[in-house]
Amino acid sequence: MAESSGSPHRLLYKQVGSPHWKETFRQREALRMYTSREIEVISLLKNIRHG
Repeated sequence: MAESSGSPHRLLYKQVGSPHWKETFRQREALRMYTSREIEVISLLKNIRHG
């Protein structure tokens, strides 16, 4: 029979009160997209200034 949510195995990987994995994934992807666009804009501005 499966152990309760307080099992030692689960506690190693899932903190109590942490957001659902989909929310964590969404936030991480949003940050990744934002930073990649920011880097792209910075490099574009450098090319325009030096071009």
